[in-house]
Amino acid sequence: MLRAERKRVYLACGPTDMRKSINGLSAVVEGSFKLNPFDGALFVFCSRNRDHPLGRRKSRAEAAAK
Repeated sequence: MLRAERKRVYLACGPTDMRKSINGLSAVVEGSFKLNPFDGALFVFCSRNRDHPLGRRKSRAEAAAK
């Protein structure tokens, strides 16, 4: 659940391989969006059939724990 505070939301156009781990999706954010996946924004990806959206926000604390 997201808090009511303002967040940036980025939608990935086109299908994304949903078998990617969080690190793989972070690489997509860095490579395709040219953005930092740790800036607190929400990134939304869709499956090939666009019937399975996946939203992910990766925090700095979560990244440091890995």
